[in-house]
Amino acid sequence: MAVWTEAQKAAIEARGCNLLVSAAAGSGKTAVLVERIIRLIVDDGIDIDRLLIVTFTHAAAGEMRERIGGAILKEMEKRDKNEAHLRRQVNLLGRSSISTIHAFCTEVVRRNFHIIDIDPNFRVCDQTEADLLKNQVMEELLEAEYEKGTETFLQLVEMFGSSRDDTALADLILKVFGFMQSQPYPLPWLKAKTDDFQMDATDFYSSSWYKAWAEQINMELDGARALWVEALKFTEVPGGPVMYESALKQDLALVDNLKKALTQGMAEFLTQLPGVKHASLARASAEVDPALKERVQSLRNAGKKIIKDLNQKLNRSLDQYLADINALYPSMQCLYRLEEEFTRRYHSLKLEKNLVDFNDLEHYALQILAEPGIARAYQEQFEYIFVDEYQDSNLVQETILNFIRREHNLFMVGDVKQSIYRFRLADPGLFMAKYQTFAESDEALDRRINLTRNFRSRRGILAAVNYIFATIMSRDFGEMDYDEKARLNPGVELPAEGDERVELLLVNRDNAGSGNGDEETGTAETDETLEEMSRVEAEAYVAARRIKELLDEKLYDRETGEWRRVDFRDMAILLRTTRNWSAVFQDVFTAEGIPAFADVSGGYFEAPEVDLILNLLTLIDNRHQDIPLLSIMRSPIGGFRLEELIAVRLNSTKTSFFEAIQAYRENEDDDLAQKLAQFLEKLGRWREESRFMHLDEFIWKLLMETGYYYYAGAMPGGRQRQANLSLLLDRAGQYQQTSMQGLFNFIKFIDRLKKSSNDVGTASLLGENENVVRIMSIHKSKGLEFPVVILAGLGKKFNLSDSSSPVLLHKDMGIGPRYIDIEKRTSTDTIARISMKQRIRMENLAEEMRILYVGATRPREKLIMIGTVKNLEGTVEKWSRSISPFSLARGQNYLDWIGPALVRHPDGKNILPAAENLTLSREDESRWKINIIDSADMVRELKQQEDEAQALCRRLADFKPDIFSDQKPLIEARLNWQYEHSEAARLPSKLSVTRIKDLKAGDLNSIQRDEAPMLKRSESSSSLSARERGTIVHFVMQHLDFSRTASRQEINTQIAALVERELLLPEAAEAVDIYKIMKFCQSDLGRRVAASPEVRREVPFNLRCSCGRIFEELADCDEELLIQGVIDLFFREDHELVVVDFKTDRITPDNHEKLVSQYRVQIKLYQEALETINQAKIKAGYLYFFDTGEAILV
Repeated sequence: MAVWTEAQKAAIEARGCNLLVSAAAGSGKTAVLVERIIRLIVDDGIDIDRLLIVTFTHAAAGEMRERIGGAILKEMEKRDKNEAHLRRQVNLLGRSSISTIHAFCTEVVRRNFHIIDIDPNFRVCDQTEADLLKNQVMEELLEAEYEKGTETFLQLVEMFGSSRDDTALADLILKVFGFMQSQPYPLPWLKAKTDDFQMDATDFYSSSWYKAWAEQINMELDGARALWVEALKFTEVPGGPVMYESALKQDLALVDNLKKALTQGMAEFLTQLPGVKHASLARASAEVDPALKERVQSLRNAGKKIIKDLNQKLNRSLDQYLADINALYPSMQCLYRLEEEFTRRYHSLKLEKNLVDFNDLEHYALQILAEPGIARAYQEQFEYIFVDEYQDSNLVQETILNFIRREHNLFMVGDVKQSIYRFRLADPGLFMAKYQTFAESDEALDRRINLTRNFRSRRGILAAVNYIFATIMSRDFGEMDYDEKARLNPGVELPAEGDERVELLLVNRDNAGSGNGDEETGTAETDETLEEMSRVEAEAYVAARRIKELLDEKLYDRETGEWRRVDFRDMAILLRTTRNWSAVFQDVFTAEGIPAFADVSGGYFEAPEVDLILNLLTLIDNRHQDIPLLSIMRSPIGGFRLEELIAVRLNSTKTSFFEAIQAYRENEDDDLAQKLAQFLEKLGRWREESRFMHLDEFIWKLLMETGYYYYAGAMPGGRQRQANLSLLLDRAGQYQQTSMQGLFNFIKFIDRLKKSSNDVGTASLLGENENVVRIMSIHKSKGLEFPVVILAGLGKKFNLSDSSSPVLLHKDMGIGPRYIDIEKRTSTDTIARISMKQRIRMENLAEEMRILYVGATRPREKLIMIGTVKNLEGTVEKWSRSISPFSLARGQNYLDWIGPALVRHPDGKNILPAAENLTLSREDESRWKINIIDSADMVRELKQQEDEAQALCRRLADFKPDIFSDQKPLIEARLNWQYEHSEAARLPSKLSVTRIKDLKAGDLNSIQRDEAPMLKRSESSSSLSARERGTIVHFVMQHLDFSRTASRQEINTQIAALVERELLLPEAAEAVDIYKIMKFCQSDLGRRVAASPEVRREVPFNLRCSCGRIFEELADCDEELLIQGVIDLFFREDHELVVVDFKTDRITPDNHEKLVSQYRVQIKLYQEALETINQAKIKAGYLYFFDTGEAILV
């Protein structure tokens, strides 16, 4: 039985309130969520279908459903009371509302389609198809606007288009359209934000623009003040420049005056700022410590630079800023009109094609739920609403849930410190608003419970995480205070052995500071190699070396309770981004003999074999394209030599290459002309075939006819290349499901994928469950945990490009454009953009801090951090300055946050000499191991390893072994040895029950290894095969509620529900023979099933037994087989179990006995497995044939 903490218990048992559970990393939030649901079902008697459980992903929904189902079954095993109620929950689980918000919205829309007047058989298009439709609408919209030629539109084109075309304006319209979809009512939101461009000073001072601007200025002034306060402290220490004290105090008075002016308004502040003058420093005496003198001067100059930058940035008056805003009003109104028209046209096109996109699902649901009667029906349906990962919700989803919730029935769980999906328009502010307003009191109707105990990581890891984030995360920088309520507390005490310190490996690329080179040997070669070796490669080599060392260490296995050696599968490399990083790490690991699996995204379309086939498709669609044409002609598909292509071009130098081919073919009469004619004939034939064949079939035909599939397979990395080509076929299959058709549109489809972020990684042949080091992004690691985590790339610069876009967008502040003076051709930042830029930058940095938190909280046993710095001494000096929200906001990478904390830690002071004068801000239990690795030393070490490897290769090449004659008989005997049970050796070590049935019916000597087909092909026929029909029947029987099968109508209703929940395709539902299903349900066997207190379906099992027990031919063989199978159904009757195996074979008088005999093997194995696993007696086993409706007792 689980032992819950007091906080967990409170979260499970609290009733009669809205509950926000702030669950820190590793605090068991999912277990608490499931247990609360189970207690509502078991103790409160609530049916599972009266609960709405919203998850963030489909995978999370599936896992939640599985965990709840498992928990219900465990409850059934340990209690007799409420058995009927729990059995009912098992049957209801399949149709319970456990889904993503989009899936729930889909159900709302399909059920209430008449409210919004759409076809209920709509299809949800994917992002790529939606983008292509938007581009089509955009072209039509802009063409229509140019025809109208209104002055405001042409002015908007001038301001926001580029000098060459209007692509920038189109991108802006699409950007605004996409952004406003995160608002419950997009167009009204946009109208309000564009109306903001008509304001006076009074309006400005009450606007979100002014608030954000003032907060940023105040933070910068505080940053300067903190630097001068620290400088003042250094003047007071022995040897300090005490004569600087007067100037520093004047600086402090100066900044205090500016802060006072800021409270009086922007106009007053902008008036005083230009008049700031700093006093000169007095001459330092000879007794002053030069290091302290330099330190004080450095701190003072850093503060002065802040004020200087403010002066340069804010060089206009409030009236000038407001004039720019008002001048933009007509353009902003025109932008609104374009967005309104784009929305209307895009909506009409989707209606025409019977499509909806993902944003439509939410907004349609919102429109439907605005009807009071419908919202009330959902409120009555759901007694409790659960929201998992609440920190990743947005305002649209929040509004939907507010429509359907009751007054006090909402349960929200998440961790705002792990909100890392702002790029998907998640709004952590929703969580924070409740976090700050919900009370911790037991009696509160809006209640907050904090889960702070971490059951994942060792105490040392938690202490390190707490130290770093308590130092850097605050409400002013990070959007929340990392206080006692946010700290991670150990939830489990583990045996300790070895070094438990958290490691920081700093790669120093300042080769000038290495000082280890031998002058006689020279360093020119080393320096050159150092320049070539990228920062990524350096970190990859450092990680590889540490991984090899870890393989000799031990870790505690919590499952076995014993210490064991570290294995590759225990380790994960986590990166902020895998682009340009994971491939390098994988290459280095491969070279170092470390197996690795990289979850790579992107790069698929650049794979040479994929690029070539795409060029072929492009050429077939349009032969007048020189690059694809030459690419194919020079490839194995075309087979032309370079000399032949040159001959074609020399024959016709001023035309396209296709025209040159035609000219050569017409004017010449040689072998090359004949070869060109054959090539053009093939292109023409392929073009005709592309018009009537399914695209995936056509691509497969090209691969087979050209032989390129096999050619790619024969190249180095052939399996990978063939897998990539197979993935292209899958892409073609996906395309065929869209509203677009034809080769031309497929090429546009692929081009769109290339330009967007929807490119996929190359096909993976090495699975992530194998004994490999996993390489993934921190985003992909969220929700996962690993024994050992290497957090690399900490010196990589943050990508803050969002805040530098020409037009900025913010959910609260609206639109932040530049002001373009068309006549003067000048561009000026508006006060809206200045305010928004800083706010967005701060929000992005807060997100980066949360991403670091997610990465640092993944390990169980060991955390290793790796980062690269340039000019270590200067960097440490920068880290050692005062820590303030402003200084942290100036950070360029994660090391600029970790470093300032560690130089103030005792373990950092010993390693980083520039920190020797700093004092520890507080006592801390965390322990760190900080190593400085010089890149130059690493290069020399790698060069030495390479030289040694080459020397070994030379020695091996010269090695000639002598084989003595007396060894030959022994070698021959071992090579000629044969296993006595060769028939058993041909059997796979693992067999399915179906395969055993087939082998028993055939000849054991004909066994061959099962080989997967080289390429899996889909049926081109639209009719369902017998196997597919059988699968559909089994699926229906798996989900059927036997208590509601008294009539065809009841069975039809259940099948329709499966379709509505998108568990069964409509065409599959049409293939179900209701009469045959009903015949089973009304049979004696069916009634026995319905009356049983326990019915289990689709139960998988594994059973180990000897070959001799299965195959009579191998009676004397004791080799073991692992048998796998899935039992269709078993039920309990009179405390014994009855097994039922459904069969959909067609029965004739000729095959009846043969089929029964073959299937008898299966049913016997099912009975044996069930008896072994459940430790229960088997009463009977039945084969039920749907074709004849007979149940045969076996």
